This record gives sequence, structure tokens and C-alpha cells, in this order.
Amino acid sequence: MRTLFHFPLDPNCRIIRLMLGEKRLDFREAPPSMPVPDAPVMEIPTLEDVNGAQLPYMMVIAEYLDESYPEPPLIGRDILERAETRRLTNYFAVDMGGRVTKPILFEKVQKPMARLGAPDSTAMRTAVQLSTRYLSAIEELYEHRNWIAGGSYSLADIAAVAQISVLDYVDLIEWDRYPVLRRWYARVKSRRAMETILADRIDGVPPPRHYSNVDF
Repeated sequence: MRTLFHFPLDPNCRIIRLMLGEKRLDFREAPPSMPVPDAPVMEIPTLEDVNGAQLPYMMVIAEYLDESYPEPPLIGRDILERAETRRLTNYFAVDMGGRVTKPILFEKVQKPMARLGAPDSTAMRTAVQLSTRYLSAIEELYEHRNWIAGGSYSLADIAAVAQISVLDYVDLIEWDRYPVLRRWYARVKSRRAMETILADRIDGVPPPRHYSNVDF
């Protein structure tokens, strides 16, 4: 059985879960395996495919999935589509993920889970302020395109929604300020692949009531 080792709220893990869902590939979910002494800690996400391949790192897995299971294509059908999809995937998964989503995830979820004290208000404030440029970027892109990278739903949308869904889980998006973002996200939430994402719950850290609602 195909296995994805992951943490439910990690945005890179969500990207791979959403890709697997869009491609209708069955998989089981598992927490990262505990390393034996002196062995490196397992990267998340890590995918173990049915052919025995064990693949770490989000972009490695994403490229592998789109080449191994080409329908539907999620990185584009021609060279220009692929370039634009990769550009925007990097912008949301690496830039936004590293500067906004992961710091917020650490302060709001992982830190309390590990009993490391209260969230750092300065780190939170910085990340929330930075988030506005990325939320506005999604609005600008979606106002002029059918989907974020062009005419088709792609890995760029998936990378963006992985960030947005985490920020929404911890209730840090003022939706009334972003009507275009809200329309795009409602459209994405209606996709079948989003069902497990919207069902995620972390003990002690419940999402807001609107989190799982398509019409919010």
C-alpha cells in the first residue's frame, strides 16, 4: 500500500496529500517513523510508493507523482505552463511557507504541543504582517486567470491552498478583507481532494467553525 509519512498541518505534507487526492491515488497516512540510534530523522513528507520507491521532500515527490501518474497533469502541459507553475509553486511553498506559514504553525500549534511556552508575539506579528502580500498576490492572479497559474487547476493552486488552509485552521485570515481570495478558496474547498484536509483536527487545537464549511 502506498504510504505517506506526514504531519497533518505541515503545508508541504498537505501539498502531497492534495496531489494524491487529485490523481485519485489511494494511500495510507502514517506519522514519521522513529529513527534507530544514529540514523537521520525522517524528512516529512516522505512517500513510499507501491513500487518500493521511498521519496523525501515535497518537490521531489510532486515531480515524481506528475511524471509517474500523468493524469490529470498538475505541473502543466507545455514548457511555459510548467515554468509558470513551478515559479508560483516555489513562491507559495518556499517563500510564503518559510516566512509565514511555518513560523505561525510553530508558534500556534507545535510550540503548545511540545509545551515550549506561549507563542512569541513578535514572531507572530511579523509573520501575519508578511502574509498580506501573499494573500493579495493570490487575489491579483485569480482576478486575471481561471486558476492561479493559468487555465487549469495546478500545483500552484495546491501550494497556495496548503498555506491558506493552515492559516485558516488557526483563524488568522480576515476573510472580509479578501473577497477574491475567498471566492478562490471556496472553489478549491469544493474539490474532492480537499475533504481530508478539511477533516483534520489536532488535539487541543481546534479550528474555527467555518474551517470545514465550503460556503463560509
